Amino acid sequence: MPGLTLERLNELMTQHPDFELEGMALEFLEAFGPDTPLQKEELEVWMQAEARNPRDVLSAAHQAIACGWVENRLEGLRLTQDGMKKIKSAYLSSATNSVP
Repeated sequence: MPGLTLERLNELMTQHPDFELEGMALEFLEAFGPDTPLQKEELEVWMQAEARNPRDVLSAAHQAIACGWVENRLEGLRLTQDGMKKIKSAYLSSATNSVP
C-alpha cells in the first residue's frame, strides 16, 4: 500500500481543517483552572507558554465551544463536564503512550 504524498496530505488537511482546530481546542482547555471561569492571567500565561497568537486562541475557543468542551456563560468561559473528561482522557492517553 503506498504512503501519503505531499499532495495527498495537503488534500486531507484542507478537507478536514477541524483536525487542527480540535487539537488547538484541546490545548486551549489547559488554560482553564478547575471549577472557575477562564481568567485573563491564566490565559496570558498559557498563550506565552504555547507561543499562541490571538487568532489561534480565538479559533480554539470557538472550536472548544462547538465541541461542547467549553460554555460561554455570563460569568465567563467555563469548562463543561465533557471538557473535563476530554482533558483527563488526553492526559491518560499521553501518559500511556509515553510509558516504554
